Amino acid sequence: MKKLGAVLCILILFSGVSFGQSVSIMGGLTFPTGDFGDLYDTGIGVSGIFEYAMGPSLAITGKAGYLRWSDSVQEVGVSVDHSMTSIPLLGGVRFYFAPGDLSPYVSAEAGLHMTSWEVSGGGMSFSDSESYFGFGVGGGVLFSIGTSLYLDANVKYNSIDPGEDSGDFISLFVGVRFPL
Repeated sequence: MKKLGAVLCILILFSGVSFGQSVSIMGGLTFPTGDFGDLYDTGIGVSGIFEYAMGPSLAITGKAGYLRWSDSVQEVGVSVDHSMTSIPLLGGVRFYFAPGDLSPYVSAEAGLHMTSWEVSGGGMSFSDSESYFGFGVGGGVLFSIGTSLYLDANVKYNSIDPGEDSGDFISLFVGVRFPL
């Protein structure tokens, strides 16, 4: 068993040397759908994505970010403001169809969304926070804009707490990917 572990460690190290690691810094818009879209307007978000290449077409990803949605409504003559934020901590995979200067890909990720809500109006306010499982599936493309620099653009369907009261949204993010 120890030999198998050593072989796997060597393979992982060599795959990192051969294919590399990278980081993407991204920002964009989030478009709530369904019941979630009834509560909130278009949101904004930023994320950082660490990518570890397992080969020229497959990579493992780790993602951390910040997402925010808000809205204001009139209820019985009182303005009520409400907002929701999420800090996603997700792991996933990317599959590149044609690695090179123009690389389309599909991706899937899952993990934890640390969420918080705030509602205020009429001199009162309420806030709460919870952590939920979430996932995202989508696709994108890398465009070469330099020797090792890429523009990363993607669209993704996301769900926080999949089920009856889920927060489903479409994200459209653009950023820059650079090697470590």
